[in-house]
Amino acid sequence: MLTVSNEYGIYLYSEKVDMRKGIDGLCGIVRSQMGLSPFKSKSIFVFGGKNPRAKKVLIREYNRFELISIRLDEGRFISPDTDPAKSYGQISWTDFTLLTEASVKGEVKVRYLEDKRP
Repeated sequence: MLTVSNEYGIYLYSEKVDMRKGIDGLCGIVRSQMGLSPFKSKSIFVFGGKNPRAKKVLIREYNRFELISIRLDEGRFISPDTDPAKSYGQISWTDFTLLTEASVKGEVKVRYLEDKRP
């Protein structure tokens, strides 16, 4: 089991993706659409699709990838209200928790952080 701390860079891709994609397909989005390296250790990438009850989280550790699929039985994940000019950005641990664990009504503003990683 993975323990995530604040030393991770957490990135949200706000465009809808094909949720049938696996590790390789999502790494392709990280490279081509986000312009980031999926191989940077301690990175987390959050993706959503058409279904508001499903999310995928791609986690890069030192020598491995982990792909987590999350699907709610009832309700829907919050719909992040992000900067419409950007399709991705770094987010805080708090926003990550809201996006992957909370099922609430309405929209929650998610603010992209300034990326401090090289």
